[in-house]
Amino acid sequence: MDRTRLILLPPVAGDPAPWLAVDADGRVLERGQIGIGDPAPIGEMRNVLVVPGSEVVVRRLALEARTDAQARTVALLNLKDQLAGEPERLNAALGRADEAPRLVAATAALTLQTWIDWSGDLGLAADVILPDSLVPTEPEEEGVLHAVRFGPRVALRGRDFAASVEPDLIDWVAAGREVRLIERAEDVERLLIAAALNPPLNLRPGPAPRAAARGDWRLPIALAAALVASPLVIALAQGLDDAAEARRLDRETRAMAEALFPGLPPEVDPAAEAGRRAAELPPPGGPAAAAAALFGAMEAVSDADLDALVSDRAGTLRATLTYASPTDLERVRAGLAARGYGLTEENVDDGSGRIVADVIIGGAS
Repeated sequence: MDRTRLILLPPVAGDPAPWLAVDADGRVLERGQIGIGDPAPIGEMRNVLVVPGSEVVVRRLALEARTDAQARTVALLNLKDQLAGEPERLNAALGRADEAPRLVAATAALTLQTWIDWSGDLGLAADVILPDSLVPTEPEEEGVLHAVRFGPRVALRGRDFAASVEPDLIDWVAAGREVRLIERAEDVERLLIAAALNPPLNLRPGPAPRAAARGDWRLPIALAAALVASPLVIALAQGLDDAAEARRLDRETRAMAEALFPGLPPEVDPAAEAGRRAAELPPPGGPAAAAAALFGAMEAVSDADLDALVSDRAGTLRATLTYASPTDLERVRAGLAARGYGLTEENVDDGSGRIVADVIIGGAS
């Protein structure tokens, strides 16, 4: 395709998403905004979705691996101390193979699937998913950070890392480095267009299925659950106060969940409630995609059998699994989570030697 459509994920779930279309030379052809339920812009284009870099850990790493699959595994192992989440629940994307050290970006599989579903609900299935922290150019000097403001956060990019943070955390993250803020609207747009035409990496692990349209009330729940499960950065840079960051993230999660569930009793954890309700949503991509993910997850568990599989009118996928050990179900759960799906037990019977579980395949884990 010789035309590219750049779509900015809005900071507030459900808000219209601004977009612009450019030709191969970066000339702007048209602009607009789109929300769920609006008619999709006309014309087949390559869609580039720019997402919050606060949910993505970006580093440059020396990766000694023969294949990209091996490199992604090594990258997640190298980043394990900077991520909150098990490696099988995370996705790693790689930059150009001819660059050393190599650019790496990691995010939660659930968060990534939520972004894919969101773009599909807009009728603009994302071909490329790019964190906004990689929109600023990488500085040539070691002691410099390039910065661009995106809504309530500021994207920072240095020689060895990129991150999106709140303004009051910039000094901590900079750790004495010079911050060069790019403020002019035309300069920011130029950077966005350059990144869309030549993205340094693509978070999307494969072709993005077009999700069935969902009501506006479902999208915020899915995004709230993704926030709960996202790979939060433990140490963004030297001197970052991780305790303060954790408290801020907890406040944001609680505020979002409490806004979604008015009247929630004070003794109920709103983050857990968001995750529970998200798990009850129809699976992303529909029952067929969820079934394919289940089959793939079960291939790695030799002692697990699928006894029944049914989808109801609402699109909820239920299955009956038989397995030998509780760890077998956890391995199936991990395999589904790596594909962006969750597994919720409805009933478990372990009184006959082999364990039988009735489960729901949903959009959160």
